Amino acid sequence: MASVSTPDAKTITISPWDKSSLHPIEVAIQKSDLGLNPVNDGVLLRLSMPQMTEETRQKLVKVMKEKLEEARVAMRQIREKIREEIIAKEKAKEMAEDERFKLLEELDKFVKEMNGEIDGYGKKKEEEIMTV
Repeated sequence: MASVSTPDAKTITISPWDKSSLHPIEVAIQKSDLGLNPVNDGVLLRLSMPQMTEETRQKLVKVMKEKLEEARVAMRQIREKIREEIIAKEKAKEMAEDERFKLLEELDKFVKEMNGEIDGYGKKKEEEIMTV
């Protein structure tokens, strides 16, 4: 629908391929809850990104933490599917009980390791966002 570029760190330009869609894009951005005011020069839209305030930084950190929790939930769901498959294989006599315990232990260790990485990325990103 359009080319989006960033000529500098605080500006986004949107150049629609069909110039008749310039105005609807402008209206949609104005109606959004982004707090941006597009400048229409007839060919493209320029969006100047405002300086982040402490409040917007905190909102961004909150959104990031929600995404991290979604990642943890997804990891738990995958772990449960794999657990069920392992247990089903043992019940079908396709693997020994010792092998099941070993696989479940490795699975729990892997999930714990991945959750640690998720937490590490979250702390690093929070620090980055909150740095002025």
